[in-house]
Amino acid sequence: MGKSDTKGKIGIDIGYGHTKVYYQDNITKFQTAICYASDIGISYGDHNTYEFEGELYYVGKEAVGSDAFFMSDYEMIKKFAPIIIYHVLSKFEEVKLIKPIEVRTGLSIMDFDRKEDFKKRIEKFEVNEQIIETKPLIMAQGAGSVYDWVYNTNNGVFPKSIMAIDIGYNTVNVLRFVDGKPIRKDMRPYTESGVSSAIKKFSTFLQLKYNMGFSDQESLIIFNNGEFIYKGELQEDVSKKIKQLTNEFVKTTLMTVINRENKNVSLSEVVIVSGGGAYLINRENISALKDYKQIIPVDKPFEYSNVRGYMS
Repeated sequence: MGKSDTKGKIGIDIGYGHTKVYYQDNITKFQTAICYASDIGISYGDHNTYEFEGELYYVGKEAVGSDAFFMSDYEMIKKFAPIIIYHVLSKFEEVKLIKPIEVRTGLSIMDFDRKEDFKKRIEKFEVNEQIIETKPLIMAQGAGSVYDWVYNTNNGVFPKSIMAIDIGYNTVNVLRFVDGKPIRKDMRPYTESGVSSAIKKFSTFLQLKYNMGFSDQESLIIFNNGEFIYKGELQEDVSKKIKQLTNEFVKTTLMTVINRENKNVSLSEVVIVSGGGAYLINRENISALKDYKQIIPVDKPFEYSNVRGYMS
């Protein structure tokens, strides 16, 4: 890997929570939310409606709600990856392709052995009666963050050893490079250890407190905002709950990963923390990090680190 010409290429990091996009030095994201499109919405001219494999779907903000599909595993990501990619390409007016665009994307370490299956799924598909062809380049999530730090922060210089703790929505991906090469035996996913472990508790809290349903996508928006307005009033209890769950996530979930990886963490010259979950971590809410001076965050915005690295 190294700094590359991005012409004819697009980075699309499809996460369980958000999809991050890098195109022509522009970055953006949207919630990885998909649901069936209603006939009423279509008649009023919704913009993010797509026909795919015999069904009509909303993608992105129109799909956020209690009826959205829950992106819980690889099979769901695989099923809907084509319309997510089409949605992205349409926003950049790249759906009328003269030749296939190179789509640089990633899979969680726990799904990486299915990369050929995923590649086949996204290299040719049909949406809105249009055939789309791509040239996929698939990396392990977390590896993108290493390349991002090396090429965009450290002037292209690999330290002797570097480790990534990539905190995604469902999974924490851990991997290590030595002499610029990934070490296969040091690549591990920690499933159900991502931000969703806090969001699920938060959704339950909201549902019990307000006696109404909140999807995980809706709860995630409130959690990220850090506050909630209900009937015109700021809900202080909700803000307190967000802080409580944030501290619990850092002190239990994250430290469990660090403790289990203690040898590799301790022997790595640099340990980078990336992904949307990196926003939950700071030196104030976790005193244990003071013992690991080499643990540093990637450059902000943290959640775009992988997709920046895919394009390096």
